[in-house]
Amino acid sequence: MSSPENWEADIVLSDGGIAHLRAIRGDDRPRMLDFYTGVSPESKYLRFFATHPELNDGDLARLIDVDHHSAVTLVVTVRDEIIATAHYGIVPSLLPARVGEVSFLVQDEHQGRGVANILLEHLAQVGRECGIERFFAEMLTNNRVMIQVFIKAGYAVKPELEDGYVVVDFPIDPTDASRLVMEERERKAEANAIRRILYPANIALMGQAPQIGVELPQLDELSGDVDLVVAQYDAQTLVQTMVAAARRKANGVLFLAPSFSPMLSEEAVHHFVSTARSHGLRALGPAALGLINTHPDAPLNISPAPTPRSGPIGLFTQSAGVATITLSQAIHRGAGISSFIASGYFADVTANDVIQFWADDQRTRICLLSLDAVGNPRKFFRVLRRLALEKPVVIFTPSRALLSARNHGMSAGPEALDQVVRQAGAMVVSRRNTMFDIAQILARQPAPRGRRVRLLSNSQGLSEQMKQAARRFALIPDVRTVEDMVAAAQEALQDPHVDAVVTAVVEVKDP
Repeated sequence: MSSPENWEADIVLSDGGIAHLRAIRGDDRPRMLDFYTGVSPESKYLRFFATHPELNDGDLARLIDVDHHSAVTLVVTVRDEIIATAHYGIVPSLLPARVGEVSFLVQDEHQGRGVANILLEHLAQVGRECGIERFFAEMLTNNRVMIQVFIKAGYAVKPELEDGYVVVDFPIDPTDASRLVMEERERKAEANAIRRILYPANIALMGQAPQIGVELPQLDELSGDVDLVVAQYDAQTLVQTMVAAARRKANGVLFLAPSFSPMLSEEAVHHFVSTARSHGLRALGPAALGLINTHPDAPLNISPAPTPRSGPIGLFTQSAGVATITLSQAIHRGAGISSFIASGYFADVTANDVIQFWADDQRTRICLLSLDAVGNPRKFFRVLRRLALEKPVVIFTPSRALLSARNHGMSAGPEALDQVVRQAGAMVVSRRNTMFDIAQILARQPAPRGRRVRLLSNSQGLSEQMKQAARRFALIPDVRTVEDMVAAAQEALQDPHVDAVVTAVVEVKDP
């Protein structure tokens, strides 16, 4: 029998907010009563087909006293408060077929955030683990939102009208369509989570500012809304900072790297992530260098570096030391940056989240990653492959990050791992300068349509070296040694059988 502990998950809602999903517990009775007071009379009527102002003892027993097999209730919580429920129970009249009758209820404040869609996905997964074959539900005809949740889930759902109710009855085995729906929902939610951090309307600074001799006010003393809280990482005040940010309903917290940033244990990182998510926050850090957004309508620079030139290059790094070097190179070379994120230790916000954002961000046309660690290689390759189909991706030494992945059975050597990354569609480089070389070339001209490259040079020896280099990168070279470079280049650019032109000229002067 599947264990309810295995059903727990942190989930990202459609607007980028974070919540927690779990099985109901025996001590949830007071939380359920509080939850129901936040549901409007209209939503209660749609759920119970009648006025139902309070949950009675029978309702609570049916939802809480479940065996987690033939009857299951899942809840979604934010800051330990229940905001939504989903339930299935075996339909006795249909036995021996195992059909679960399902119902959902979401507080009005949280409707429109994709909560019911996520609950249906997880409830179907739990049902499959418990031997449920089909889901069945009855709805009022004016419950259009819930009807659409079923229709758009990707299962073989055909609503029918019976006795004045809309009825759905469908198998819950995953389909290609349901997998695509889940991946697309996940992509949009994670992209929105990063967007909320990069585009905050109001930012609050916490802690001390010793360089100007100022003690910053406490978060509770500030007026108005707060979207992003920025603080220097301090293990002693970590929980206090997150609680204060959650109390102000902030979207995220950025913990900047102190002047000396010791390595954190795996337990400390886990505590950091679980604290953030239990309070409904996305967190950058600990020990992050900062954020930069060069959008002209929403400029943002929370970093010790000057703002780089605006442009089409998205840049993601992790540790503050590496981020400092990488950002300095970008600024020195005049690379045009759309956004820069240095997440600090591999913790809550990861490269996977940023990749999802880049796929959705029209300002970012070229994507650069310098990685120290990858937490979920399977998901990393899935989202990377999708991004690389749409935009050029350049990764600095990905094998180093993949080899650091814990508990994922990464046993291949560096060269093999780099090759897997290339097969996913990304370019792999071993020098940061090369990463920016590629990015700046792609920023000035479109990416080649294919692998056919015309190599032009006035030196036979240089032409041969170029041909060998092209073949090493699986390109199809057409090498020509020419005298009139301008005419040869113009001809090559007009040739429909040429995808790219590379020139190399040796200047020879008379003695």
